Amino acid sequence: MGEDYIVEHGVTVEANGDVESVDRLMSGVQAPPLYARTMNTEGPYGGFHCTEFHAPSFHILHSGITGTGRPREDGYLIKVLNGITPIDADHSLYYYAFSRNFAVDQEWATQESIEGLATVLDEDKNAGIAKARRVMERLLIAEKASPRG
Repeated sequence: MGEDYIVEHGVTVEANGDVESVDRLMSGVQAPPLYARTMNTEGPYGGFHCTEFHAPSFHILHSGITGTGRPREDGYLIKVLNGITPIDADHSLYYYAFSRNFAVDQEWATQESIEGLATVLDEDKNAGIAKARRVMERLLIAEKASPRG
């Protein structure tokens, strides 16, 4: 979401089978720049940032703002889908797509989203890696121990 206040709010971490989720709720925050410019609006808002890692190779990011005290479904959302496909023992292909439910007909907002997402991906490339690797290690051990392995 591009704001320093993100780190000031705690996170909830949940594990459900092969899915690891990290969820952050932020009440009374200002709208991040893209939202503010696109919607010509100002806060305070309720912000949310949730990441889900679906082992072995899929990640979903839900990021947005909504009126303070309002459900996420009433807000403005950016969703980023990430797929990782191994091509050999040392290399993988990385695919991503993103969508938003606001300013969908504004080309400048699309370009700003593309540039912003590239920056975020570069900054966050190591975030959550340790947890994801632990899940993958557990899955690989289980696979090797199975009668099929």
